[in-house]
Amino acid sequence: MGIYAVEGRLLVKRDDGKIHWVTINGKHIPIGMSRSEAKVRTTLRKLEDKIRSKKVEHGYIVGVNGKVLWKGSGKSNFVGIENAIERNLLKGNIFTHNHPRGMSLSGHDVNNMINHRMRFVRAVSKSFDYEIHPPKSFDYSEKSINEFWNLYWDIREEEEDKLLGLIIAGKTSAEKADAEIDHLVWERMSNEFDMRYRRKSRNE
Repeated sequence: MGIYAVEGRLLVKRDDGKIHWVTINGKHIPIGMSRSEAKVRTTLRKLEDKIRSKKVEHGYIVGVNGKVLWKGSGKSNFVGIENAIERNLLKGNIFTHNHPRGMSLSGHDVNNMINHRMRFVRAVSKSFDYEIHPPKSFDYSEKSINEFWNLYWDIREEEEDKLLGLIIAGKTSAEKADAEIDHLVWERMSNEFDMRYRRKSRNE
């Protein structure tokens, strides 16, 4: 069993190579990640805390060893990753960026993840962290990709109709509905395709 520190946190690694718990402020919190995964998460936390309150989008590609492979910035609702694509930096790696308007991951974000076979994609804001992984056992065939996006648009249309009804009834605002639509869609898509998707409040 080995003991070491990352970012001031005491981590305990047992013989199976996994980190089983972390000590924060005297509290033992069990976790189940490898040392390389701990490095990735530490890197993501550092990067995301720098950009989550920015007014324009900033993005990073992070490798499986926690190394930053690419960074870029864009506009209030977009950051282009064409340069990272040209350099073949996406496959098997992680893309994280900020969403100034607080929305979940966009269809464009997930399309990049699938097309370039990324490990997972994240978006952060002042209030939330969002993370999505590709569908398990996804064969990336043209048929499977078409089925995925056909269902995406069907679900999105259904959720937009529901939110429009709430707006008309005065139960929500157009601004709140706009901020919530992507989250609702990915919650349903994650169940249909066995995808890992999560929205985590910054207060958790």
